[in-house]
Amino acid sequence: MTSSGHALREVVASSGFRGLMAVRLSGQLADGLFQAAMFAAVFFNPERATSAGEAAAAFATLLLPYSVVGPFAGVFLDRWRRQRVLVNANLVRAAVITVFALLLDLQGPTSPAVVGLALVVVSANRFILSGLSAALPHVVAPVRLVTANSVSTTLGAGAAAVGGSLAIGLRAVLGKGDTGAARIALVAAAVYVCALMLGNAQLPHRGALPLKMKRDNPLISKAAGYGEDTAHFFVKDADHPYVQEKPFDWIRGYQVGGKSLIWGRACQRWSKFEFTAPERQGYGINWPIGYDDVAPWYSHVEKFIGVCGNADHLEAMPDGEFLPPFDFNCVAVG
Repeated sequence: MTSSGHALREVVASSGFRGLMAVRLSGQLADGLFQAAMFAAVFFNPERATSAGEAAAAFATLLLPYSVVGPFAGVFLDRWRRQRVLVNANLVRAAVITVFALLLDLQGPTSPAVVGLALVVVSANRFILSGLSAALPHVVAPVRLVTANSVSTTLGAGAAAVGGSLAIGLRAVLGKGDTGAARIALVAAAVYVCALMLGNAQLPHRGALPLKMKRDNPLISKAAGYGEDTAHFFVKDADHPYVQEKPFDWIRGYQVGGKSLIWGRACQRWSKFEFTAPERQGYGINWPIGYDDVAPWYSHVEKFIGVCGNADHLEAMPDGEFLPPFDFNCVAVG
């Protein structure tokens, strides 16, 4: 057996990879259905998009998400739980396409509302594909990532092509024109619902911690942000064991971006007391810098990342460049 064949078999043997591929293939099959029905058969039909503005709107609907949404997809994915993205983005696509189909049949393909809804659907697609790619390192070994990426993108493109071909065949059955395209869009919405269900199946315990995960990771499972859908952010207890002469829970994550998910998103400033505590309490020498030295940098970071809080004017917990605090929920009020 060749090394490439062995790598492929190893990748496909991963149940996590197969689950992600099921979501990708069903979603991109629906993408092919939707895009072929809408863009090729309607938007890019010279008999319908007769003006330069209408043609430009069609191209913008197809390409704008790649230029505008695409570069920022990773930023949002670092803040959102990726399994939820797979579920919620497909839910959004199915719901929007249902409304899209109704308006397409009533108002025609060049209606601003129809073009806008199509733009939402294609934009959601960018989050789905980015989320699937970002999840690959958590289901296959690092040395197999190139193979996994190649397989997933190739098969995904094939699924989209099959969807496009299927849309052409369905037009002969469901009818041509706006009504036929609307019906095909509803078929795509049904396939997106299938992708949603497959994505939800990636969380067999609905986000709760199964007993085995707690037993295997008695330390990191104490972290407030640790769960079935965020476990991939955390360093497993068995990967980097350490000796506790005294109780000390070391919660660690080695990912780039999204690390606030593992330390509760708390961003307090050190006060002047923390910088002088070693000498004042007799266990060392003071820091070579003080609070006044780093205060401007605290402000810079807080403005950049966005920190919510309330100015309480406490000397031991300095105020920062805060966004308005979050509203209390019923649990906090109670």
